[in-house]
Amino acid sequence: MVRSLDPKVLQLLRVIFYWLFTATLLIGGISLSGVTFSKQTHQIAYGIWGSALVLFITWVFIKFERKTLKEYWISFNRKTMLKFLIGLVLGMGAIGILILLLIVFRKYEIHLKPQMPRPSMFLWYLAIIPASFIEEVVFRSYSFVNLTNTLGLRIAQALTAIAFAMYHVPFGWTISEALLGPGVWSLIFGIAAMYSKGIAMATGVHVGVNVIQSLVAEVGIPDPFLSFLKLGIRPTL
Repeated sequence: MVRSLDPKVLQLLRVIFYWLFTATLLIGGISLSGVTFSKQTHQIAYGIWGSALVLFITWVFIKFERKTLKEYWISFNRKTMLKFLIGLVLGMGAIGILILLLIVFRKYEIHLKPQMPRPSMFLWYLAIIPASFIEEVVFRSYSFVNLTNTLGLRIAQALTAIAFAMYHVPFGWTISEALLGPGVWSLIFGIAAMYSKGIAMATGVHVGVNVIQSLVAEVGIPDPFLSFLKLGIRPTL
């Protein structure tokens, strides 16, 4: 029965199963990790076990297709760190421009709250790197390459953006917020992955976006894409 399916349909079903299986383990693991580890170490712990988990699951799926991690954009070479750093700058720049537009055209007033840096803050920002890597492996390696090769880049981008958005719903996002926030950013991460033929640059962009989002969250600015698209909202902070 399975072998009689159209190859494109079969590949799509594999990707959907991969997403559901991996996301279920990650979401369940995050909940368990949150009650097992302290608030200060939870994010770092998630970054460690989450990275190992998604790499193993992805390796199993790739081996099933008798291919290599490199063919699905998971590899490390002398250009990897450079691509990551380029992505980091691009990510920070992209979200920085959005924030600037909000300040100029949406009349935001940012009131900084001076506070002494805490060790837990450094751990939090450090944990953004593996957390972003985990999501890039899940949504921009095995699944993204398969969808692009079988259905084309546009459909791959659209399906990945929807899946990436839905992955954030269990964490408190509404469906509309997830589609307008993570869903839109997913398209940008996908462009970075496609352009560089790997996940290093996409991970850098992802980290840059998340770092700036975390920083501006300290003064109360919501996701810039959400605020930028909700034209009726003009908050003063």
